[in-house]
Amino acid sequence: MSLVKRFRSLFGRQDGERDLNEEVAHHIELKTQENIEAGMLPEEARYAALRAFGGVEQKKEACRDADRLRFIEDLVQDLRYGLRQLRRNPGFTAIAVLTLALGIGANTAIFSVVNTVLLRPLPYPHPSRLVMVYHVPPAKSFPGMTKFAVSPANYIDWRQQNHIFDSISIYGFHGMTLNGREKPEAVRAARVSAGFFSALGVQPRVGRVFTPDEEQLGHANEVILGNAFWHAHFGSNRNVV
Repeated sequence: MSLVKRFRSLFGRQDGERDLNEEVAHHIELKTQENIEAGMLPEEARYAALRAFGGVEQKKEACRDADRLRFIEDLVQDLRYGLRQLRRNPGFTAIAVLTLALGIGANTAIFSVVNTVLLRPLPYPHPSRLVMVYHVPPAKSFPGMTKFAVSPANYIDWRQQNHIFDSISIYGFHGMTLNGREKPEAVRAARVSAGFFSALGVQPRVGRVFTPDEEQLGHANEVILGNAFWHAHFGSNRNVV
């Protein structure tokens, strides 16, 4: 049995059994044909072939054991040879280890991003119902640009004319400075409209969400802290509200 078939027999039991049965049947058929050519009747030739082959199940089990043992022996020999080669070439070994480390690290980082952005659903009650809406500029006027951020004025028009979505909200990320501590600290924040959290279907653990009058011009700034920020900067103090 080939190395590929032996490998499949270890990890793909059904495929390995099928290959083994086919191989046994092939040997018996060949022996049967030889007996027929030697002058035996077909039934007598097959019986003789089976008798010469011995116990079919015993032969299969012996093949299974031999294949597993041979595969393990080959694997151990290959590992020993590889280790000897690495010991003889320390420079190559260092490069190989560094390359593997970089490859594993890069793949782990890429998978983490893909898992977070594409595979893992958003942590909200109905993530499949959340969509983002953009301006699509004319291709001739803005070559190479596929979308524009929505302006506040258009957002207000869309919200008033909306007959499709349950709710519409707008947000934009900004860099801000946190004062009032030992030293100022740059933080990442977002300005959002009053219906932002209701559109996501979430409520704050402590306090309340924004009210419509708080998004009007001239109103004092209000803030909702993220859980990690609340924990890191305020020790999860509920009185910070």
